[in-house]
Amino acid sequence: MSLAMALELAGHPAEALPLYRQVWDATQNPVAANNSAYIASCLYPADAARMAEARQWAEAAVKAAPDAPGFSDTLGWVAFLQGRIDESLPALRRAVKGIPDSPEVHFHLGQAEAKANHADFARWHLAAAVALVEKLKAGGGSPSAAALDAADRARKALAALEQPKS
Repeated sequence: MSLAMALELAGHPAEALPLYRQVWDATQNPVAANNSAYIASCLYPADAARMAEARQWAEAAVKAAPDAPGFSDTLGWVAFLQGRIDESLPALRRAVKGIPDSPEVHFHLGQAEAKANHADFARWHLAAAVALVEKLKAGGGSPSAAALDAADRARKALAALEQPKS
């Protein structure tokens, strides 16, 4: 587990994924399941079979620890990537309540709200993702690569929401 986490933090998610899977298979550790699901969602978002597997891991993690907001985020994000917007929204809303300072969670919820045609909520959460990273930078902090990516993607999504529909 430690090696998988170190590889993931070092920017080697593809190498971490099989290790998390081994830990999950051997111990049923919900963190391994959650991390496997999240990495799969990052590496293979358009692969239906891998997303189905990621969903199983995310569901197992949430079942084992239903109050873990990070696990709800992963489950909601995987559901979003599968096009299950009605299922993604409650999970992502639970996640943002539990981790309100997470740019990634706000980005995920903003994307889901946009897909559900809740433009005002989408704008709010996408703007929050950007603002959280800017606040951290202004305070001398160093945002994680994932937070920076979420803020960048949130900026792009906000710009797309502002485009007039033809």
